Amino acid sequence: MKIKYSSFKEIYIYLFAVFIVMKVWRAFSGSEEHGGFWNYIQIFYVAVGPFLFLKYSKIISKEPAIFILVLYSLLALMISLFSIENLDVPSVFNLMKVPFAGMVIIIFYIYRIRSKNSHHSDNLLKTVFYISASILCYKLGSHMLSGGIRASEIGAVADVYYILGILPYILTITDKKRWLIPIAVTAVSIFISQKRAAFIALVGCIVILYFIESLRGKSIKSSIGKILILVFLITAGYYLMIYMDSKFNLRFFVRLERLETDGGSGRDTRWLYILEAIKRSTPLQLFLGHGFAGAQKLFSGSHAHNDFLEVLYNYGIVTLVLYCAYYIIQIFNAVRMVKEKYPYHAEFAGSLFVSLCIAMFSFYVIDAAYIICGCFIQGILLADWRMNGDLLRIKQ
Repeated sequence: MKIKYSSFKEIYIYLFAVFIVMKVWRAFSGSEEHGGFWNYIQIFYVAVGPFLFLKYSKIISKEPAIFILVLYSLLALMISLFSIENLDVPSVFNLMKVPFAGMVIIIFYIYRIRSKNSHHSDNLLKTVFYISASILCYKLGSHMLSGGIRASEIGAVADVYYILGILPYILTITDKKRWLIPIAVTAVSIFISQKRAAFIALVGCIVILYFIESLRGKSIKSSIGKILILVFLITAGYYLMIYMDSKFNLRFFVRLERLETDGGSGRDTRWLYILEAIKRSTPLQLFLGHGFAGAQKLFSGSHAHNDFLEVLYNYGIVTLVLYCAYYIIQIFNAVRMVKEKYPYHAEFAGSLFVSLCIAMFSFYVIDAAYIICGCFIQGILLADWRMNGDLLRIKQ
């Protein structure tokens, strides 16, 4: 890969930062006016992505994961265009959500290829992370202590996915001795939001981070020390959460126990319902799907809360294979990063696990929302890994 370092505008990072803060703030604003600008950011990313893809097609074509995700985006978009009923302004905007993930990962992959590390950007993203977590914790915490979250603010609970989603990148720009700080901030945010899927994703992410880091230990003593830190983190975090749950009557563990009976807030019922609908599909519908927003029509405007089932229902089995292939390739990339001792291999694997959890229990690639964090991190770290490998080969 030919690596070119040149000055590159930080506009993509700035817009990413604005997007995260506005998304977290929006549910508390009491007005839809705050939502206007993030729509323009989505449009900007989707408009810029194709130009970068064409300009750097030789580089992107050598990156199988990104190329596959772009193919997924194009096929899903084509199926959507052929199946859409009314091509009005709202429909056009919703169509832009379809290729959003593919365009975002292109933008930040090329951004990293063409730019050097920017301490200014790192500081900005750290600030965004802590401000967003503070907004979420303060607003949700104050409402919960005063009698509960208002119906108009229910959407804010899921916005903890933005904080969880960006956590692995914050760890790449944080000294490992201080990892506990952003991890603790994320844990408190999730605890207050009571998002069980986010809790599972965070625990899995922490286990992956510290387990992989233990493999990098220069000695057995170092590796054992990192495993002990992991055990301590999980144990201390567990008892601290029990204390807070009891003191503030948050009933978080009651909600965890209810997973056996409520099926994840009715997710099992949704999954069975959409599976039955898939079984009733014609061969053509199985191959090409039911069309744009098919699952939303099935659930009267809501989602299946499982990307894989919703992609299959909307866009068919071919598109689903491409979507699954993206994650499979990324898993292989994560394994290779470990073998090649890439400095941020643990953070990349953690981001991938978080993405898979959100994709399985919420809506991820289906919407232009939480997936911006996963594509941002995976695009930047993939490019950084490639550059790191090229520089090592040059030295050798």
